[in-house]
Amino acid sequence: MDSIEIVPLETNEHCLIKEIDKVRLFEDRIFVLDLQLQHLFCFDKNGRYLFTVLSKGPGPEEYYYTEDFIIDKYNKNILLLDPSGFLSITDFNGNFISKTRLPKDISVYNEIHQQDRDTFIFISSSAYFLAAWSKSDNKILYKREGEQVRRHVFFPFRKTYEYKGQLFYTPPVTNKTINLADSSIFAWNLGKYNNTENQIKNVKKLIMEGGYSREFASRNFVQEKRLNSDIFHNWETSRYRFFTVNLGLPDFKFGYVFYDKKTKKPYVFFKTEEGLQLVSSSVNMNGDKLVLVNDERFKLYDDKLLSDRQRKIIASRLDDDNPFLVIYHLKK
Repeated sequence: MDSIEIVPLETNEHCLIKEIDKVRLFEDRIFVLDLQLQHLFCFDKNGRYLFTVLSKGPGPEEYYYTEDFIIDKYNKNILLLDPSGFLSITDFNGNFISKTRLPKDISVYNEIHQQDRDTFIFISSSAYFLAAWSKSDNKILYKREGEQVRRHVFFPFRKTYEYKGQLFYTPPVTNKTINLADSSIFAWNLGKYNNTENQIKNVKKLIMEGGYSREFASRNFVQEKRLNSDIFHNWETSRYRFFTVNLGLPDFKFGYVFYDKKTKKPYVFFKTEEGLQLVSSSVNMNGDKLVLVNDERFKLYDDKLLSDRQRKIIASRLDDDNPFLVIYHLKK
């Protein structure tokens, strides 16, 4: 880590956060999605509340429900995705521009990623786990069918990331990351924690025979030793490829794997040298910044790493204040 930021999110009558699901940094702004409240809040880089993007409701300039959002980096627009198939677009200040009914080729739209100026990638829990969409033509360019078993338990969410204009996807219970542009593969070697073909086969069979309900989380298979690992939260920076992984340890203790692209060496650890755990209720990556939401269950920072000003910020927080962000700048 190069440095650390502590960003307290302002608390006022217009912005009372219940639980942060996603955080995106763009230019000098911080966007925070609260799924429970169904609000997308915008703050400046210091955490000062600016505005809430649109309103929840049935109106033409409202959204019924949003599960994901992105910032269109080419047009500086904000895109809010409704899983039932609607995409609401605002300008960078949250002013309504349009609301589009997405093609019915895909029954559920769960995640949105931008591939280029006109092409967006949707990740879905439907029969087609991935679909490319043209914004200008409002049509599906291509779609990829997922295994039926994945739609039951192994949901493809939070397994796609963008790096240098390309999208990368890590299929559930595998040890490979796929470049969606050219299908090239980066293989992760977890040693004894790699899932065997026999394990994957048996788990899929169990699910298809009705042995587990749709709500059963894939991580439970790891806890029960039916699988050796479950990779999630994977990203890439100019220096590292890395991910968090469930290895079936007590209390859902997570492991971290960093692959140094410069030295071509992997680093596997459960805590940093300072005893920090790089996990929280929401983990987000923006460029070379790792963004964590303060979570009392985990040690996300060490007082020794903080400045006097940062320690005062944390000490001044009240119990009912909005959470603060812990932002690590990774080495390049």
